[in-house]
Amino acid sequence: MKRLSDRVIDELIGICKGCIVDKSLTDEEIRFLEGWIAENSEFKELYPVNVFYQRIREILLDGIIDDGERKQLLSLLMEFTGAGQDNKRVKASSSLPLDHPLPKIVIPANSFCFTGVFAFGTRERCETETTLRQGLISKNVTQGTDYLVVGTMSSADWIHSSYGRKIEKAMELKQKKKKPWIVSEEHWTQHLV
Repeated sequence: MKRLSDRVIDELIGICKGCIVDKSLTDEEIRFLEGWIAENSEFKELYPVNVFYQRIREILLDGIIDDGERKQLLSLLMEFTGAGQDNKRVKASSSLPLDHPLPKIVIPANSFCFTGVFAFGTRERCETETTLRQGLISKNVTQGTDYLVVGTMSSADWIHSSYGRKIEKAMELKQKKKKPWIVSEEHWTQHLV
């Protein structure tokens, strides 16, 4: 089942990238996404299908797609794929799962897990800076993880092009409880005082 869900998510990433290549969304593209989700309804509880399912349902509720809704969905698709953040050399990580509003990060006695590639330095350096401030390090996302810190750049090791298993696990846990907080590398570095 995991291999099938991975294939479905990779297909969704490809569809999203195709829809936003011209940095606009047509009614036909939005309805195509709706149809794709309907055809793959067994995955509508899976991140990120659940996010798109909810938003597209809200947009189509009144049967009219206005410019504001179109722009919001375009922004959501761009956040998910990391589009608009890419340059020729760097592939950006998805910013979609990041918590908003941004939580205050308390490092001492809290557990941190890191994923992605960091502009700050190696993952080991990020972990060291956290432990120097009495933070705890978790190699994997668990129920005891307080913060998942997502690096600015995507990792070649990620199962999908803009996110990986740690983000999937964090989103699964968030459906059951408030944590772990999912924060960007930039937000984490602002709390290294």
